Amino acid sequence: MTTSICSTILTGGGQLLAVTDCTQDVTFSTDHTYNLSTSTMLAPQSIIQKGNSTNDTGISNGMPITSTTYAVPTIIYYMAPWQDVATGVPTQVLAKMCSAAPDGGQDCTSVMEKWAVTTTAVVQSFTNTINLTTTLGSVSFPR
Repeated sequence: MTTSICSTILTGGGQLLAVTDCTQDVTFSTDHTYNLSTSTMLAPQSIIQKGNSTNDTGISNGMPITSTTYAVPTIIYYMAPWQDVATGVPTQVLAKMCSAAPDGGQDCTSVMEKWAVTTTAVVQSFTNTINLTTTLGSVSFPR
């Protein structure tokens, strides 16, 4: 029986990361962004009449009273197998997007991304104008 043992230290971004599991994924980058979220407050049951009519307050049954849109801070964690990160740019990257949940925890959604390094040549041309001013001296020839 053969047992693989993985033990290494990855460096990057000013941090040291100990790898102790051969199947370990590492977070090699993060991105901070915002998502928009909307919350709606419904009319309390005490002011809604039964049925489909409009009550004395002019609010139709089940209609929202207020709706608020707000920005939710979101962090995206980019993870890949440590072997791929150690050898360069990983090609299979798990992007895990996490936002604060109402209960104080985190709501996360994960998406698998394919990454590739591409090289693009950009041709740039430019023109510079040079103004040159000089004085020519007189030349005398012997006679």
